[in-house]
Amino acid sequence: ANQPPILPPPPTSLLPRRKTSPWIGTPVVVVGIRPNRGYTGTVRDVQVNTNTLSGLIVRVEYNVVNATCHWDWLDFDVVRDVQ
Repeated sequence: ANQPPILPPPPTSLLPRRKTSPWIGTPVVVVGIRPNRGYTGTVRDVQVNTNTLSGLIVRVEYNVVNATCHWDWLDFDVVRDVQ
C-alpha cells in the first residue's frame, strides 16, 4: 500500500527539555479506523509521556471547514506526514 511516511520520532531525551516540538506546524493526514480518517490538518501541539503506545499525542487543527470538531487530540500513531 502507498501510505504517507510516518513522522520520524525525535530522541526522547530531547523532548522534555525542548520548549517546542519539531512537529509543530507539520501538515498531517489522519489514518486508521477513525471517523475523521482522511482529514488533513496541521500539528499545533504535542504532549509527551501519555498513556499511549507511542507515548505521544498531537493536537491537530483540521483543514476541513465542515468538520464537527475543528481540532482533536490524536495518538501519534494515527497521523502521517503529508509532505
